Amino acid sequence: MSGTWWEQAAHRAKSNRRRARSMGVAGSFSAADIKRQGRYQKWLCAYCGEYCEDNYTIDHVVPLSQGGTNFPENIVLACASCNSEKGDRIIFPLLRDMKPCYAY
Repeated sequence: MSGTWWEQAAHRAKSNRRRARSMGVAGSFSAADIKRQGRYQKWLCAYCGEYCEDNYTIDHVVPLSQGGTNFPENIVLACASCNSEKGDRIIFPLLRDMKPCYAY
């Protein structure tokens, strides 16, 4: 994906909104919410702790397919390999002390 960081984040937020709407899921988040969560997590993957500012994915803590929402409170940033491995499972015990940022 090319473009500035902000353009990429806006595209990711838009793609997630489209997917959530098609599933009938409530909520949405913006590029600003992604940046806020990234700063809160210090740009570390929520699962393995690797730095992922340049190569993060948006992960829904409670997956959309499992009844989760698309609100900012349900997202964390994860590296691509951890997000892929997690899939649509709920794995709270594996979160390494990272929680979504509720301080909006």
